Amino acid sequence: MVDSGENTDVAPSSMARILSLVAGKATVGKTGIALNLAAQLARQGQRVCVLDLGSEGADLCQQLGLQPPVRLRELALGETRLESLLVHDRRGFDLVPGGGDWLQGLDAAAHRRLAEALAALCDYDFLLIDAPAGNERNALAFALAASEILLVITPYAGSLDRAWSLLKLLYAEQYQGPVRVIVNSVNDHASGRQCYDKFHGVNDFYLELDLSLLGLVRKDSAMGQAFDRHGIAVIDAPESMAAIDLRYLADRLLAADDAPQARPQEVRQAYLRAAGLLAVPEVAEMELAGRAASPSDDDLHLQLEYLSVQVEQLIGEVTRLRDSEPGARGNEAREERPPAVAAQGDCGIAALASASEQVVIDGEAFTLYRLDRPGAGPLHFACHGAPDEVVEADPRVG
Repeated sequence: MVDSGENTDVAPSSMARILSLVAGKATVGKTGIALNLAAQLARQGQRVCVLDLGSEGADLCQQLGLQPPVRLRELALGETRLESLLVHDRRGFDLVPGGGDWLQGLDAAAHRRLAEALAALCDYDFLLIDAPAGNERNALAFALAASEILLVITPYAGSLDRAWSLLKLLYAEQYQGPVRVIVNSVNDHASGRQCYDKFHGVNDFYLELDLSLLGLVRKDSAMGQAFDRHGIAVIDAPESMAAIDLRYLADRLLAADDAPQARPQEVRQAYLRAAGLLAVPEVAEMELAGRAASPSDDDLHLQLEYLSVQVEQLIGEVTRLRDSEPGARGNEAREERPPAVAAQGDCGIAALASASEQVVIDGEAFTLYRLDRPGAGPLHFACHGAPDEVVEADPRVG
């Protein structure tokens, strides 16, 4: 178990693989995948912790039938310590219960407490973050703090479009880690591969993020049945198709010898920067350490990088506004576009706005988007990933 308060001093040698499981929409099975990966990695001798940030009613605690007395919100508010939050599951992994839609509106002190908790959890071999679905800014801060991202998509209607929107935000924030895709609830491996190829092709052409396929999980009633019993498919239904596929995902994660590992200080700084806070050590921490309250060279470099990104965004916005003035390009017809939405409050994650139009190619309709980029020309892209047979997701395993 990890012993940690809000000013945890973690050993410099502590390093972990921090994987954030994200999805563009709910009901794609992300939470079930996180739970099964945690159980399987623990069975293979890994020290695993799951940080549960799923929305209330669809979180890991509910899926396991747990009712923890305190949750991560109390830690963020300074009302409890990390050691009081940790729950050990009988299947070999630890759990930090989160849940609820409380991430919005946190002040700077709350963000610093969360950053310290993330740094303390680097003592595990694997930290799996079950992030909320969607692109809420504070939720994305946890994704940007992770050394790897597992993006869960499905062939269902709307999944690829929303996952693409999430991928654009990662690109805009210059995320440098690998993004590994899991295609869930596929009819067979061939159709799952086809779904991934569509998504991957759009990324390669327009964004060029470090995107790869981790694996496919076949649609299987065993997942839902395990959920109903507060169980885990890889343990309670080991011969099911889904369990076989999930074990393969865990094996692939373990086989990645060159996978990035994160040090506590790196995780702390990455989270604070993503949350819109300059990564300057707190005065109280520096006084306790017996040194002057002045930022290090690394801290100053992070501040300059952060300010540089903001300046580039402002320059790009000014250029766009100038170009959109009446008469700037003669009498050519212009499509009205909503203004780019700036990050609000203490959050530094950009909210993107893009123009769009409908085009038809070979009888198929596409949405063609235009995205303005600071310091570069406009980016045009289309995402078409509708399945041949639209099916409904199983809400029980989301």
